[in-house]
Amino acid sequence: MSSPSWSSGDFRRLWTVALLGAVSTWATQVALSVGVLAHHSGAALAAVLLAGNVPALLVGPLGGAVVDQVRPHVVLRVALPAQAVGLVVMAVAIDGSLVVTACGYAVFLIAGRFAGPAAQRLRYLATPESLWGKANAAIGAVTGISTIAGAALGTVSVATLGAFAAFLLAAGLCAVAAWVAWPVRSRSASERGDGRRFRFGGGLAALRRYPLARRIVVVGIAWGLVGGGYEVLLAVFATRVLGTDGTGIGLLYLVDGVGVLVGSLLGGRVPAHRRQLAFTIGYITQGALWALFAVSPGLVTAMVVLLGMRVASGVIIALDTTLLLESVPESLHGRVFSMHAVSYGAVLRVSLSVTGALLGLVGAPALVLAGGAGSVLIGLFWAYAGRSSR
Repeated sequence: MSSPSWSSGDFRRLWTVALLGAVSTWATQVALSVGVLAHHSGAALAAVLLAGNVPALLVGPLGGAVVDQVRPHVVLRVALPAQAVGLVVMAVAIDGSLVVTACGYAVFLIAGRFAGPAAQRLRYLATPESLWGKANAAIGAVTGISTIAGAALGTVSVATLGAFAAFLLAAGLCAVAAWVAWPVRSRSASERGDGRRFRFGGGLAALRRYPLARRIVVVGIAWGLVGGGYEVLLAVFATRVLGTDGTGIGLLYLVDGVGVLVGSLLGGRVPAHRRQLAFTIGYITQGALWALFAVSPGLVTAMVVLLGMRVASGVIIALDTTLLLESVPESLHGRVFSMHAVSYGAVLRVSLSVTGALLGLVGAPALVLAGGAGSVLIGLFWAYAGRSSR
């Protein structure tokens, strides 16, 4: 966390916004699951999740195009309050109407598709290009911190206050994030007078033009398909294979968050000429240790192996955005970032559904082993594709 990026007040504000947003998302997921299942079936929860996610995935590329051509701080100022509004709608509707709840959830997710690329562009504008890698690593650390804080906050708030209050708490976090982000200002490419007309799209064309960016998106899709059921597998493995209770699951999530936090900080220290190699090693190490997790004899061993595995994941998280955005011009950052996020998010949902269907057929250990093998293959693909493109 000692990166010179922290000397920028705007970067500190944007890091805080990322943390508040991540914790809010965690609290929302817990509250939505508990709130819907209190009165309805698992099928109803799946329907609400689908109804919220599909519009957000469809709108995702539009968010990147807007951010590339409109002042990103204006986009962020609109998107964060919109997320808060969506959460308030969910709080009011959770005990009454699943349709309205799903609409509120869709608003929350759609606004997030604009807030994400806008915040990313602002972070780069607030940071010298030589420090972009460390800036992404600092943001990657948010994943680890929010895994710890968000899961705890969401669980405690729902257990003690109920889903209504948990949604309001998440809305409050979004409102605070909007207040923190308000002083951040920027100039977009269109304001600098480059004479371009406003246009939507361009993300796919950029991926065709820039092979490194395309490889990263392909790798993201592959990992989304392989690892989309990670959180479900972790919980099922802890309870049905290791025989632990909620405390065991909580300990594994704690280790998960610590590992990602440490790995993200290590990833920020990788020299630019070693990033692609570190990316390869990260995927191979992640896969090998995830497979080893599948044969862990007890909770302590599983925690140690999971810690190493998630350190490797943190390195990947820290390097992913850096490699993606340094491979394309700044004017395409929003669109390429959105294409990566949308494609990964889409296959993540597919993978989650497949994982749920296969759990009853082959069991959690077999799926964990398959995921580990898949991660190793992704690392080998990355290394091979890099060599063949030279």
